[in-house]
Amino acid sequence: MNNDDRFYLISSHTKYLAPVYNEYGELCTIAYELYRTVHVRKSPTKIIHENCLHFGSSYKGRLKAANDILPGQKMLPVCVSELTGLFFIPTVSPDSDECVWIGYKNVKIVIPYNEKSVVLFSDGSRLFVPMHRDILQGKFGKASHLLVTFLERQKRIQEDVIQWHIDHKERTNLLNQNPGPDITT
Repeated sequence: MNNDDRFYLISSHTKYLAPVYNEYGELCTIAYELYRTVHVRKSPTKIIHENCLHFGSSYKGRLKAANDILPGQKMLPVCVSELTGLFFIPTVSPDSDECVWIGYKNVKIVIPYNEKSVVLFSDGSRLFVPMHRDILQGKFGKASHLLVTFLERQKRIQEDVIQWHIDHKERTNLLNQNPGPDITT
């Protein structure tokens, strides 16, 4: 395995991060992307941590934000970057060496298969997940809820900025129309 221990940047092309042990017994990652596969000498969860920081927050901060929106839930999806819509779902506890992180953005459909699941990606590739389809579908539902919540918050901020500009322009126009008494005479 050609391992690379440099920073791996998660992108909209990242389908999933799968754990694999190298020949030295180190937990590494195979990052499956739409057009290539990258071997990284870091665990999938370590890559998630590093990318959260890269995009402006800590992993713990991202989990806290998810927990505030989805209180009491376990194995929450992580918003790696709300700006680029990068949300990742753990298949098992992120503390487990067996945790695969699935990128929400490239999932086309989850298909039931013998009480388990097959994730079909936008490029036609598949990932077998040893989890009942309904449970996995629920995880994607949580990611969708997070995404919509963040988008609605961004929209409210944009609307507030637009309203501020409108109000500011109206105040400026009013001042220009009625500048007050001329005190120079």
